[in-house]
Amino acid sequence: MFFYSNNNDNGNRRLLLFIVIAIIAVSRICLYIGDNKTADNNDTETESSAADSVNVSINTSYFNNSNLSYPMGSAEELSGDVAVVSVFASTPDYSWDFSDSEDCRTREDTLKYMDIASEWIEKNAVEWNQDVNFIYDWKKCEYLYYEADLSENVLISRHNYGGDEVGRYIDSNIPSISQIKNKLDCDEVVYIIYYNTDDKFTDVSNTSVYYDGCNYPYEYVSLYCNNNYCEEPPAVYAHEILHAFGAPDLYTADEYGNNYGTTDELVDYIKNNLDNEIMYTTYDRVTGECHYSSITNDLTEITAYYIGWTDRSAIAEKFGMQSSSHSG
Repeated sequence: MFFYSNNNDNGNRRLLLFIVIAIIAVSRICLYIGDNKTADNNDTETESSAADSVNVSINTSYFNNSNLSYPMGSAEELSGDVAVVSVFASTPDYSWDFSDSEDCRTREDTLKYMDIASEWIEKNAVEWNQDVNFIYDWKKCEYLYYEADLSENVLISRHNYGGDEVGRYIDSNIPSISQIKNKLDCDEVVYIIYYNTDDKFTDVSNTSVYYDGCNYPYEYVSLYCNNNYCEEPPAVYAHEILHAFGAPDLYTADEYGNNYGTTDELVDYIKNNLDNEIMYTTYDRVTGECHYSSITNDLTEITAYYIGWTDRSAIAEKFGMQSSSHSG
C-alpha cells in the first residue's frame, strides 16, 4: 500500500512515499480432507465448515518438503510395515471415562474396526502387487496407545486450520517417529486421534496431512467415533487412512485447492462409473447402509495411483488432475 502527499513549499512539489510492508506469517494450515460419506447419502455433510469462512489455497506440493527429516510426513509410502498409533483424546465437550462400560465398549470397537480396515487395505495391496502390513494392536504394544487431555473443544480444534494442539501433544508425549520405527521395526507411522463424540455429532471424521508449512510432520486421522446417529464403520477408518497416504476425496470438486484439482466432471464420472469406490462412498452400494463386520467398497485405479501403488491413472489424466504426490 502506497501513501503519498503533495507539498507546494516554494512552488516545488515533493513526493513522499511511504511503503508499508505487511508481513504475513503462515505457520500452519493443516489439510483437512474430509470425510466419510458421500453427499448423495448424507445431505447434512459439510466437507470443511471452516472453509466457508476462510479462503484457503493449499497446493499439493506439501508432500515435497525436502528440508526436514520426514519430507512427506510420518506416512510416506503405503508399503511395508505401517504403525498406527492410537490416541484417545478427551476434550471439554467430549471426554473418555474408561470406568464407564459404554466408553470401554466404544474403545474396543475402534480396535475391531481397525482390524477390518487394515485387513481390507492389505488385501487390496496384494491385488496391486504391494506388500502392506499394519501394526495397530495397542493391547500388544504400549507404544501404540495413549490417552490425551486436550484443552480445545473438538470442533474448535477441527476448524482451527492447524489442530496445533494435537501436533504439540504428539511431539511432547509420544516417542519420536524414529524411535517408533526403531522400536517396532516399521516403515511408516500414522496417528488416529479418537474422540468420544455422541451420535448427534454432525461433523465428519477427517485427516490432517503434513505439508511444507506445518509445524509437525504427523499424518493423523481425527476419528469421531459417533456422528449422524451412528458409529463410524470400518470403511471410514480405511477411507481416512488412505487419505494419510495421498488419496483424494472423489465425491466433491476441489474448491479450495487441496484435492488434486478434482472437477465436477470427474465427480460425475465416478458417480456414474465407479460409485462403489471407497474414496467416493463408505456406504454399501446396494443397501445404502454402513457395514460393521466388513468393507464392501472398492479401491480402484485412481486411488491406487494417488497412494503410490501404480505409476499412472487414465482417469486422472483424462480429467487433468494434478500428479500424484508419489510420482516423479
